[in-house]
Amino acid sequence: VPAAADWKKGNSLPILFASKGNHPQKEQFLILQTKIDDPQIVKEAQKILFSCGAISYCTHQAIHHYEKASAMTKKIDLINQTSIINLLDEINSPIHHLLNTEPNIKSPNNQLQSTG
Repeated sequence: VPAAADWKKGNSLPILFASKGNHPQKEQFLILQTKIDDPQIVKEAQKILFSCGAISYCTHQAIHHYEKASAMTKKIDLINQTSIINLLDEINSPIHHLLNTEPNIKSPNNQLQSTG
């Protein structure tokens, strides 16, 4: 599979994390980026995205922003609030599916907890 445009532009969050962050495989990742048209190189670079923490960081950020947006939406007096919450749930569902979790909800003591 040839490299997608994100690899060539280098401006997606995981690629920025791997190329700018402080981790042991940074130099190797930067070298691989210069040869990213080779499908084998893409596979090697993808492995680094996981091992350097880029994917974990992006997953954490996505969940954090989902929870923040959900909480903010619930505080706003909207006519059709459910549609927005459902949209946020749908956007975030691949992450929850991947992690085998449900969206976080507030517990009675106002602490976030996973329902899955």
